[in-house]
Amino acid sequence: MKTKFPRFLKGILEARQSRNSRYSKRAFAQHCGISIGQLNDYLSGRRICSLKTANKIVANLNLPPEQMAQFEVIAKNAKAKLHSLPDEKFSIVSDPAHFALLALTTATDFNLDMAWIAEKLHVTQAKAKTLMHNLQSIGLVEIVDDKIVIHHEHIVAAMDAPSEALRNSHKTSLQRIIDNIDKVPMEKREVSSVSVCIDPKKLAIVKKRAMKFIEKTAMFLESGDKKEVYEINVQIFPWAT
Repeated sequence: MKTKFPRFLKGILEARQSRNSRYSKRAFAQHCGISIGQLNDYLSGRRICSLKTANKIVANLNLPPEQMAQFEVIAKNAKAKLHSLPDEKFSIVSDPAHFALLALTTATDFNLDMAWIAEKLHVTQAKAKTLMHNLQSIGLVEIVDDKIVIHHEHIVAAMDAPSEALRNSHKTSLQRIIDNIDKVPMEKREVSSVSVCIDPKKLAIVKKRAMKFIEKTAMFLESGDKKEVYEINVQIFPWAT
């Protein structure tokens, strides 16, 4: 999505402006369902548009079949480029706070000031600086002219083999919920569970469904005026261990 989608988006904008000289970039941003700042960042290359956001934009634009076909080719190529972190890199950012910061960089009112970041993530300024440094060190983000450039928004850990770093990351996420469940009011959280006796042969299918649920829920929540960072967790775990 790094270069092809911005060109695709710019082509749509120029085509609409050629038909209507009064059609502004701000109006186009509204039709895309994003802010004018986001649109400018995507078109200029200061920020890479994620596949989820691109899908949302295209859905909002209600494109004709020929343009949809062009986008589907771009999206297909982008899916093949989902950024997978090898274990040695993932271990550097295995603390989930790194991915919370990566998500925060897409906030409507994102501010590169470390005091602002620290307040938003409920961490110290020193921790905020460390998180940013680590994201930069493995190439996920870059600071250019006092602005943040996101190189990879969709991150997955390489899971070809069991990973201690990934397990520790999951433990940290779950422990954070345990530590804060009494502090966060019910209207701001959802923790649900059900115990079932299952056919183990269906587990692989359910795991894929869980990932699709996470992706669709994230896409829905990321539309609109983004202000707070949330973590979406799904656990499917056996009683007998």
